[in-house]
Amino acid sequence: MNNIHSGNPRSRTVTRLPMWATVIAAMFCSTLAAAESRDGAFRYPEGSERVASVQETLPQAPRWRTVLKAPSAKELKWPQGSGPGQPTRIGVPRFAPKPGSDVAISERPEWIQRADGGWSITLEVTSVGAKAVRAGIALRTFPGGTSLVFFDGAGEWRSTTTPALPSKREGNGLKTATSGGAGQLIWSPTAAGETLFATVRLPVGATPADIEFGLGPVSHLFVSPFDRDAMVSLEKSSGECNLDVVCYEEYEQLRSAVSRMVYVEGGFSYLCTGQLLSNGDDNSEAYYLSANHCISSQAAADTLETYWNYESSSCDADTTSSAAVQVFGGADLVTTDAATDSTLLRLRGTIDFSVFYAGWTTDLPATDIFGIHHPAGDLKKISFGEIQGYTKRNVGTGTLFDSGDPDANLIATLWNEGTTEQGSSGSALLDQEGRVIGVLFRGTASCSEPEGLDEYGRFDRAFERNSWQAFLALGDNENRITAAKTGSGRGTLTSSPAGISCDLDCTTASAALPAGSSVTVSATAASSATFTGWVAGSCDSNPDPSQCTVTLSDNRTVTASFEANLGPVLTAIDDSGTVTGLEPGSAGEAWTVDETTSTVGGSSAVSGDIGDDELSTLSITLQGPGTLSFDWRVSSEEGYDFLGVSLDGGASTRISGEQDWQPADAIDIPSGQHTVSWTYEKDFSVSQGDDKGWVDNVDYRSAESGNDSTFFNLLDFIERVLGRTED
Repeated sequence: MNNIHSGNPRSRTVTRLPMWATVIAAMFCSTLAAAESRDGAFRYPEGSERVASVQETLPQAPRWRTVLKAPSAKELKWPQGSGPGQPTRIGVPRFAPKPGSDVAISERPEWIQRADGGWSITLEVTSVGAKAVRAGIALRTFPGGTSLVFFDGAGEWRSTTTPALPSKREGNGLKTATSGGAGQLIWSPTAAGETLFATVRLPVGATPADIEFGLGPVSHLFVSPFDRDAMVSLEKSSGECNLDVVCYEEYEQLRSAVSRMVYVEGGFSYLCTGQLLSNGDDNSEAYYLSANHCISSQAAADTLETYWNYESSSCDADTTSSAAVQVFGGADLVTTDAATDSTLLRLRGTIDFSVFYAGWTTDLPATDIFGIHHPAGDLKKISFGEIQGYTKRNVGTGTLFDSGDPDANLIATLWNEGTTEQGSSGSALLDQEGRVIGVLFRGTASCSEPEGLDEYGRFDRAFERNSWQAFLALGDNENRITAAKTGSGRGTLTSSPAGISCDLDCTTASAALPAGSSVTVSATAASSATFTGWVAGSCDSNPDPSQCTVTLSDNRTVTASFEANLGPVLTAIDDSGTVTGLEPGSAGEAWTVDETTSTVGGSSAVSGDIGDDELSTLSITLQGPGTLSFDWRVSSEEGYDFLGVSLDGGASTRISGEQDWQPADAIDIPSGQHTVSWTYEKDFSVSQGDDKGWVDNVDYRSAESGNDSTFFNLLDFIERVLGRTED
């Protein structure tokens, strides 16, 4: 069946969300506005909340200051690459030094108590010489209701709060970090100038001892995305043969679907192009198409900023439209596919200004095509050309194949007017009806090489390979079922009839099934979790406690709840039976049981599978005074990826490289309640070895009990973690 979807204009969006998106919206206020440009070309989205008083949220003193030296000339001159298939790099990473003292986060003198009784601390981050800057805040553990508020160096931003961690998505699945759990790297919006501020605000009733965080990578932008003159002065700036899209009035509506995008990957900042796609109903979800070589991970999607109406104020004018808007909030990664160089995202940021949702088709077009894009990140341009044939990812554009070749996933194009450049990557190829048929991968076209061919990933192949039917289109007799997860635990969801397949790393999956059909979704908990039921209102019936049956008389969402059950992890490390607590949260992926390596017994605890700039944390809570001992090992990139241990968020003792099992230095626990955390943490690139850390043989000897081991009642612990009590 060929799918054809007309475009759809909307003035205001995000009016109706599925249940999982509503939960995330409540967790993460995703309209993170940025500083207005110096010439006033950029404005905030309507409805974003302005902070009543900068003094109220950005205290003048004290501030936890970090100053990073300017990048070297070599770092700033790293080669950009050439042509489409390469995003335009506009920033390089800087890294804060590790804390040089034993002062715990909770003991930092910069904490202040607000008028409402809650606690706040403000970080001041400067990257010397930057034209603009973004900072990553690594939240490891935090109480529910924690928020971040970012400001530029002039204190001119509006409130950009994150009441809890944003969602985290891998492949087709959405992973949500819940309050009281831990960590992700939260990136600020782009701030003009070399300084920004990040205020961490704890909810009333929480204390600084309840949070552990630090300054992650900082992206030093050597070109400000707010400065158009600086953008076009880049070495690969937009060529003179490019055509101003504003001069073509017939495309006024369609061009509003296209935006410039800025994102961070490993501390480097990049520019690409993306566009909104019509999803066949009221576009209550903002699906956004770009290239796999631009964004291919949730970590990058979390950092996404989009710049709308970034175009000339009039035909061939050299000034930016006053309607230009910057939206921050990141995106959920729906699918990403290297074969067709396509990535489908779901924008989180609020779009409450006039936009158009581009139509699309899975029919192959005739010959004439065009594209709207941001070459070198410049103001929006348009190009006109013809399809030359079809090609494969592993061959050059000079070799063409029949469209029916199973590996011919790319469309080869020749431009008659205009061209594409770096920064055009991710832009759509459009047929004469203005419908999306491809997404820009690479090519040799340029103003100096007008005969060069460009290659676009085929939309029809991406649609089929990635099951976009469930997200972008419903047949005349189909409804959509969405299965979601909530809670701190992990599990899988499947359906009968087939359609839903949500593995351990996913929190939501969708399928398009016949209207009126009966669908049963089954939940299976992971070994480190417990299935605790279905969210009220999800099911029409429960033939089995782990099954939820609904009738698709309309689009439906069912939500399963999984809670962490860390009993097996505790058993794996607590061979002596002396550990008195284990936190249910974890940073990034949870720690799990490894039955292939240990020092005592038959198992140990191993850090989770994490990516670049991510971390995985396991914590225990102890009542002092006493002494904690344990064994550990690590297999990582030496000197860059570390397994560390810290007391109450203080300075970390770390090991790195290939280190076999060995006893760690004992930790003296002072009087009172304290938290010991093991964290495996990766830098911005490269993986070596097993890329994990292990802990085993954890033993705690209380000084007050005369060094007698006290066996911890595991059942009581599990009930306490799960919040259950029984008579």
